[in-house]
This record gives sequence, structure tokens and C-alpha cells, in this order.
Amino acid sequence: MRIKTVSLSLSLVAVAALATGCSGSASSAASSAVAAASSAGAVASSAAAGAMASLSAATGGACEALNSVKADVEEQTGGAVTVGEAKAAAEKVNAQLDTVKQDAGPIKGALVTALQGAESAYLSQLAGTPDSTPVSQASPQLQAASDAVKSAYTSLTAALNC
Repeated sequence: MRIKTVSLSLSLVAVAALATGCSGSASSAASSAVAAASSAGAVASSAAAGAMASLSAATGGACEALNSVKADVEEQTGGAVTVGEAKAAAEKVNAQLDTVKQDAGPIKGALVTALQGAESAYLSQLAGTPDSTPVSQASPQLQAASDAVKSAYTSLTAALNC
């Protein structure tokens, strides 16, 4: 956006110079400035398009990796699942999230870190509960941790446009 503004400003200066009847050398300089600004704008547009394509490819890779996590997130937070099943699914999710984080890049990787934090808190809550206990009958703290995992997953998929 800033490059377009600079390009537009240089173009307006050149047009103003031509309109006020500048001499031939000033007119030539103004024309050169317009050409340089147009060229810079084209280069910037091309670079921006390339950056957007790279970001889209990186996000696509993160979405693919996140799709492999989806079933495990649903399994560990489902009402009929036992604590033992939830622990196993949560551990799988934690292992897979490193790939998602790497594919998401540094900016969106922070959202993956939030999901990893929610998973860790969930695993901490699961630790003191017998494996045969249904998650739906576990403590309110465990229920809250389960909800935090679902919320973090939803936020991440929305941010990555998955």
C-alpha cells in the first residue's frame, strides 16, 4: 500500500510539473520519474503477489497437517470418551502440532502454541483421573480444560482459513 502511495505521489508531481509548463529538461525528468515510479510499483506488486502465494502455500500445508489433528481433538473432547482414551489422543495431538506449527510460520505459529498450551493443561487435568472415567463425568476443571482445547482448535482453524 505504501509503495502505491509513493508511486501515486511521484506521478502527481510529474503531472503537476508538466501542467505548469516546465522546460524540456524538467519535463524529461518528470517523465523519467513517472516511469521509475511505475516500474517500482510493478516490482512491488509482483513481490506482494509472490509473498501472498508463499503464505497461501504455507497455510495450506498447515491446514493439511491440522486436518490430521482434527479427529484426535474430537476424540479427546467427546462426551463418551474415557480419560485413558483422551490421554492417548491428546498425546498424539501434541506430537502432530509441531508439524502444524512449522507449516504455519512464525506469525500464525503463535496460535498453534496456544493450542499446545491448552493441550498441556488438559493433559495435566487428565493426569489425576482414573483412565476408566468418562470425560463427561470428570471434574469441572477437566471439563473446562476440554472446552479450552476445542476453543483453541477452532481459533486456529479460523485463523489459518482451513
